[in-house]
Amino acid sequence: MTGSREPEGVLPDELSEQRKRRFPWLGLIVIVAAATLAVWTILAVGYNRTRLVVKTCFNDAQGLQEKAQLRLAGVEVGYVNHVRANPANRNCPAEVQMNVTAPYDLRIPRDSVVSIRNSGVLGSSFVHIDVSKALGAPIESGGTLPSLEEQNPSVDKLVDLIVRYVRKQSESSESLPTASKKGESQKERKR
Repeated sequence: MTGSREPEGVLPDELSEQRKRRFPWLGLIVIVAAATLAVWTILAVGYNRTRLVVKTCFNDAQGLQEKAQLRLAGVEVGYVNHVRANPANRNCPAEVQMNVTAPYDLRIPRDSVVSIRNSGVLGSSFVHIDVSKALGAPIESGGTLPSLEEQNPSVDKLVDLIVRYVRKQSESSESLPTASKKGESQKERKR
């Protein structure tokens, strides 16, 4: 007798035939499962998804925060990954790294211009990519886009302007005679 145990009443040739019939089905199940997993992964991750990491430089980051929106033509196409002060580099005192994560093929020309904008008066800051005058080849991951410093009035500046306007209006109204004073002076003349 050998060291392997065989079921009683089953000949070795019959057992071999049973195994041969079982293994093709098992192989087919494994292949179908692997194919399903591959298709699901491609759909979940996004086959044509754009994933770029690009940077730009500003003299003033205007309080821009990480995770701020990245917009192109008013459409959100990514987010700000980090904002870092870099005073040692005069050409790039505020470095902004952005992740472009569009769920479709998006090619941003390398001469597109980046600026910081606000969502309304009290809204949050976001990064805007202007492609209206861009003609260059698409930027690659790790590239740097040129920036344009726009003067976005801060809330403090707007409040200061409003206060100055109100003061100016109140000073000018004090120098003008009021309607009641006019009426009194006319009454005195008639007497």
